[in-house]
Amino acid sequence: MQTFGDERIVPKVSRDLTVGTHMRSRSHVPLATLGLLAACLLGSHAFAANANHCSDRNVSFDGTKPLHYANVIGPQGSRIYLRTQVPARCPASDESVCRSSAFAEPGDAVAVARTCGAWAYVQHIGKEKISVGWIARDDLQDRHALLPVDDGEPGRRKRPDAWPAPATIRVKLTKGRGIPVCEAYLQRLNQTVFHEPAFCGIPENAQVPGFLDLQRKTLAAAVVNQLFVKAWNISRDTGPGNEMVTPPAGKEDLVGELLINGMIGETFKRLTDKDNISAWAYEPRVDIENDGKPENVTIWRGLPPVWLTNRFQLLHACGVSSLSGFGVEGERTIPFILHEASDAIDVGQTNAVFGVQGMSQAVPPLPGIQSKLAYLPLGISADAFVYRGKSYFSAFITEHTNEVTSGRLDPVEAGHLSVYFDQAGVTQEICRYENTDALRHWGEL
Repeated sequence: MQTFGDERIVPKVSRDLTVGTHMRSRSHVPLATLGLLAACLLGSHAFAANANHCSDRNVSFDGTKPLHYANVIGPQGSRIYLRTQVPARCPASDESVCRSSAFAEPGDAVAVARTCGAWAYVQHIGKEKISVGWIARDDLQDRHALLPVDDGEPGRRKRPDAWPAPATIRVKLTKGRGIPVCEAYLQRLNQTVFHEPAFCGIPENAQVPGFLDLQRKTLAAAVVNQLFVKAWNISRDTGPGNEMVTPPAGKEDLVGELLINGMIGETFKRLTDKDNISAWAYEPRVDIENDGKPENVTIWRGLPPVWLTNRFQLLHACGVSSLSGFGVEGERTIPFILHEASDAIDVGQTNAVFGVQGMSQAVPPLPGIQSKLAYLPLGISADAFVYRGKSYFSAFITEHTNEVTSGRLDPVEAGHLSVYFDQAGVTQEICRYENTDALRHWGEL
C-alpha cells in the first residue's frame, strides 16, 4: 500500500455491483437499472461524507497552510491532464467533460493542498503557466518534504530576545501574480521557520520544488580585513574627514579607523578566523547576471560582518531589542561582487546589479559633508537564490533612504520585500510581497 502525505492511499475499489438473477423487481424496473441506482446511492453517500475534502473552494497554494509536494509519475512522454472536479462531481459520465487542457508530465513536481479519496487537488507550476486541478493519487509520488522547513539556529548565535521562539511569517504576493518564480517564492517564504526576524536574512530552503540549495561558504578573515575599508566607504555617505581609513603602521591589530570631522571617532579590530564571521560567498558561484558566467557574489551581514550574540556587543545587532526600549534593531545585509581572486570589490559590477541607479540624486548629501557614496543597495537586506536554473535576489525595501545609508533599520518601515532579476545588464523588480501579520512587522513582536 502506498503512502502519500499524511494519508494512506486506499487501493482502487471496483464500483461494479452484482445483482443476483433470482431477484425480482416488483416495479418492473430492469435489474441493470436497479444496480446503477444502488451504485449511485452508495457513491453519493460516501461522497457526501467527504464533501468538504472533495471541494476546491477556499483552497490556497500560498503556503500559509503547509503544502505537500509530489512528483508526477507515468510512462515517459505521457501527459497527465488536470481535472476541474473529482469524477463524482462531474455532470456527465464522460470523463472528458471535467478534463481541462492543462497537464503535467512525468517528473514534474506539484503542490498538493487537498485530497479526496483517490484524488488530489494540486498546483502545477510550469515554465510559464500555473495550473490547478485534480489528479489521481496513483499518478503521484510523495517527495517526503516536511514543511514548514526549519533550517536551525542561524550563524551559531543565540536567538534574539525579540524573537523568543521559532516561527513562520505571513506574507502576500502583491506584484507578480501568475509568474512561476513569484508564486514559488511565496510558498517558500510562508513555509520557512525563522529563528530571527525575516529582515535579518532569508534562510536557505530547497524543499519547495525548483529551488537550488545554495551552499554558503564563510569568507576568510583575511579577505574581510582586506576589503573592509573599501566596503564601508562605497556603501556609506563619506567625505573628506568623514570616512573609514586604513590604520597607520603600528596599529596592526586594527582593520579600520572611522574619522568624524577629521578625528578618530571609532576603531575596528582586525578579525580572525576564530571570530563568528557573518559574510559568505557561494560555492558553486552564482550566475547573478544570468549570462552563463558565474560571479563571485558575497553577502555581508553588517560592517564589520560578525554574528552577534547580544545587544551589548554592538549597538545595532540585528533582531535584538533596541537599547531605547522601542522595537528591535536592524542590520544591513549587503551584497558585493568581488574580483576573481577575492582581493578587491568590483564596484562597477556590484552597483550595476545590486545598486540603485542614479543614486546621487536619490540620496542627498549630509549637511556640511561632500558626499561620495558610490553604491546604494536596492534594499536594506538582500539574499540571493536560484530557481530553475536562473538567479535572483530579494531585498527589503524602505522609503527612508537615511535608514539605508546610516546602516539602521526600523523593521516597521521595511515596507515590502522585492525580488529582482538581472539580465543583459538590466535589473528589474518582478515580484513584491507585503507582510500580512500586523503583530510582527516582518519580524518585530
